[in-house]
Amino acid sequence: MDCVNRLRAETVRILYPVGRGCPRRRDRGGLRRRAAGGVCGGIGGGDQSRRELLMSLVFLSEADVRANLTMRQVLDALEHTFRRLADGEVDYRPRQRVRVAGAMLHVLPAASEDSGLLAFKCYLSTRQSVTFHVVVYDRRVGAPIAIIEADQLGRLRTGAATGLATKYLARRDARTVGVIGTGRQAYCQVEAICCVREVEQVLVYSRQQEHRERFASLVSERLVPCVAVGTAEEAVRNRDIVVTVTNSRDPVLLGEWLAPGTHVNAVGSNALSRAEIDTVCIQRAAIVACDSREQCAQEAGDFVPLMESGEWKWSDAVELAELIAGWHPGRLHDDQITVFKSVGIALEDLAAATRLLRNMGLWPPPLSTAEPEES
Repeated sequence: MDCVNRLRAETVRILYPVGRGCPRRRDRGGLRRRAAGGVCGGIGGGDQSRRELLMSLVFLSEADVRANLTMRQVLDALEHTFRRLADGEVDYRPRQRVRVAGAMLHVLPAASEDSGLLAFKCYLSTRQSVTFHVVVYDRRVGAPIAIIEADQLGRLRTGAATGLATKYLARRDARTVGVIGTGRQAYCQVEAICCVREVEQVLVYSRQQEHRERFASLVSERLVPCVAVGTAEEAVRNRDIVVTVTNSRDPVLLGEWLAPGTHVNAVGSNALSRAEIDTVCIQRAAIVACDSREQCAQEAGDFVPLMESGEWKWSDAVELAELIAGWHPGRLHDDQITVFKSVGIALEDLAAATRLLRNMGLWPPPLSTAEPEES
């Protein structure tokens, strides 16, 4: 708890330096929340209640995420949350974006009836950088309880979604992986796949030889043997599992390269102007799965040509939650090609953030401040 108290004290110091005090906000009387030990005042409900609310808020850095959250934990958290989504106990909304010259803000909200936590992920992309944060609220106190730097958290949750898709769609005897792309998301993609299949070898391609060789060295050192190859086709041909994780506007993976039984994770594109896989990949797939049909319809540029020609509609896709809940049988034959289209949805961020807070002893709250369960 000393670590937790230091985190809270540092958050107070950063947000409200000595002499400035807490910002005053209008107290909308109906927003006060009942707690087991009495009434936790609404924001603006007195100095003591303001201090209590403020001291419940912590700021977690990238270092905190790296030190307290693992891929296997995020895989478990996402699997649980996707099951809850199938049961109707999780709600989320697709990514929203607003722009000004030279910058774009992206926001993804989600809420869990199961935990009583609500959160939004927001990230700002400019020509120079991208910064990620997740803000988590607890309905029992009616206030935010954590602000989390979320670059590493986002890599973990994106990788975990790929891992779950691979678990439920790839052949059980899948042993080889081909990767196209070596950017910020690529390592966690391979790490997650290694958690759900007994991977023996990874082949990787990216345009820059230096980048693919550095990536191959890192994966070989930490996970499994990995070889850098000179073409995307060489990385993909005869592989059991394929990952595309690029920001390409044109397809980097051609369907004609896929062997029967291959599972494809298409991860990099989340805009209608970008496409990583060609239409042949989609046409050859016996199953196309996704994290969200609604969000993919707004962001999955890989599918636009087939949608415009009338050959594809998102109602044909299977959502990952449906696979995990057992509503869809998944792969039926070893020679089927399967595709998972990932765009990244808010409930994944909420699931990963919740597990992080639990790991650090920051949630659930002490019984003295928790709302009693209904009998």
